[in-house]
Amino acid sequence: MATRHLFSERELTALRGFGEPLRQDLIRFYTLSSSDLDFVAGRRGEANRLGAAVQLCTLRWLGFVPDDVASAPTVVVERLAGQVGVPPDAIVDYGLRSQTRTEHLVEVLACWPTRGLSTVATRLVGTSSGRGDIKGGVRVGVVSPL
Repeated sequence: MATRHLFSERELTALRGFGEPLRQDLIRFYTLSSSDLDFVAGRRGEANRLGAAVQLCTLRWLGFVPDDVASAPTVVVERLAGQVGVPPDAIVDYGLRSQTRTEHLVEVLACWPTRGLSTVATRLVGTSSGRGDIKGGVRVGVVSPL
């Protein structure tokens, strides 16, 4: 992949991660609507509700979801935990079942058009190795923003 020659591994890791959102980004992208809360409430367990909320909002903000959802910035996790009504430290248990993150991402992508997001979803289909799992007609995996 050509980007491997343009960026160091450290730079690629930073580009594929969360970064720190600005205050206005937190307000705009990390405020859950009533339909968002309904979506999140459909997940079992505190960790799954919080993890799904992080995925949903991060997809809106970045246009992709970094692989390690539990590494989301503390300010993001605390903001969403308050809205969902779970303790922020619940995020550490998110995705313990290997398929949870992928299943939630497929569900989030299925909701995408109804949430007023663009069709960037077509970019959200690769893995760092160029392969992904096909789930419900959507190819999902570790997403590279490049």
